[in-house]
Amino acid sequence: MPRTFQIDARVGHNEQGSTASHFIAQNLHGRILVIEMPGGDVTKARVYTGPQLYGKDDDLIPVTLQFQDVNHDGRPDMIVEFKDTRLIYANDGTGFRPASAADDGLQVLPVQ
Repeated sequence: MPRTFQIDARVGHNEQGSTASHFIAQNLHGRILVIEMPGGDVTKARVYTGPQLYGKDDDLIPVTLQFQDVNHDGRPDMIVEFKDTRLIYANDGTGFRPASAADDGLQVLPVQ
């Protein structure tokens, strides 16, 4: 059975009125996946594929999400956390993309 985590967050993607976007993070057989339903609309769902984990029992590692404007552009970025790792996906206004060192103002957050 996959490890799952879900959260609602206002990230500026297809959100109208009071409906936030819905996110589901999964560790599916060691593959990290995030499903976004912008504005709660399942017909516009997007899947973000993260890394494949290969260690013993890595399919049991929980994955969580948080949203914070780490590059100071006014849009909340997606932070995917598992094990001792944080992956940052930059919010481009319509979706998320893996952040790179070229992202202006990007700061690395400590794992707590």
